[in-house]
Amino acid sequence: LEVSERKEEGVFLEEIKREVIRTGQGVRREVLLHVQGIPHWYDLSAEPLRDENGEIKGLTGAAVDITERRAME
Repeated sequence: LEVSERKEEGVFLEEIKREVIRTGQGVRREVLLHVQGIPHWYDLSAEPLRDENGEIKGLTGAAVDITERRAME
């Protein structure tokens, strides 16, 4: 579970991306981000993208808004 500081959300997400590329390991986290000033919780996952030789060439990811689910918990 991670919570970002509003003014540093871009840096926060960049750090997650860099971690995936640096370690070669995927991550999955619940993160709190703000959309137009409104807090939203996301189930965030990111995986390295590899070429045919297994070298990391980028990453892929997805973020699912889980704000309503968290509110019910």
